[in-house]
Amino acid sequence: VNERTVGVQQTAWTFLAQSRANMPDPMKALLWFAPDDSSTAVRTPLYGGATAIPPSFGDRVGQEPGAAVSYGAPGDAFNMSFESAFWVYNMVANIAYGERYKDVFPLIQSKIAEIQNQLFEAVEKVDKEASELYKTDPAKAIANITQFGVQTGEKLTKDWLKFWMFLFATTRDGFTITPSTGKLCDPNAPVDQLKGCFSRLDPTATTSGYTSYWYARMISLPANKYKYHVPAGVDLDTLERQVAIMEGKDAYALYRNGVRRRS
Repeated sequence: VNERTVGVQQTAWTFLAQSRANMPDPMKALLWFAPDDSSTAVRTPLYGGATAIPPSFGDRVGQEPGAAVSYGAPGDAFNMSFESAFWVYNMVANIAYGERYKDVFPLIQSKIAEIQNQLFEAVEKVDKEASELYKTDPAKAIANITQFGVQTGEKLTKDWLKFWMFLFATTRDGFTITPSTGKLCDPNAPVDQLKGCFSRLDPTATTSGYTSYWYARMISLPANKYKYHVPAGVDLDTLERQVAIMEGKDAYALYRNGVRRRS
């Protein structure tokens, strides 16, 4: 069995499709589409009857020849572009991978929920307006749902790029960066009022320290195992099992073989 989780880093794109029999034909199908990892992606709405897609979500070559659009964003899977939703989504996802996962992933999930809820409300409004318009002017209704999809997707790519910049700025160089809590000086104030203020407010950079996995790995190395003190309260057995799991080993083999037993 070849199993994989819903969220995985090598995902090219994902979508959720709504089939709505109660809507006019051009609006029966609603696609919630996102490139890259499903677990770190916010999805943009695209109506089935739309005649264009957001350029940032388009490709000038196309995965299939018929899927190419001449107005698609520059770049491909090797050549990076900030105009491409594929690359912007990848950048957000990659900050969540690795040692900053526990700090970054909750922020991404919160941001996804915030934007997705806004899009749900926007789609509900467009559904009502376009459905009513379709009764008298089908062509204009289709133009409206097309425009909505294009503008929404383009704004989303720009907003997601800004979000990546925020994540990058707050996790750069291994630190956790937070805004300054200092007071900005008034350049026109008298000298005796300039105490305790700053001409420029620099952010606060806090070191995150090492993870328990890293400590466990350092202690478990043959050259270090009997050299360094293990802090009181640290369950070394649990940490060594975590190391084994990380390295793809059988974490409980030592116990089954009777090598390690608790008294």
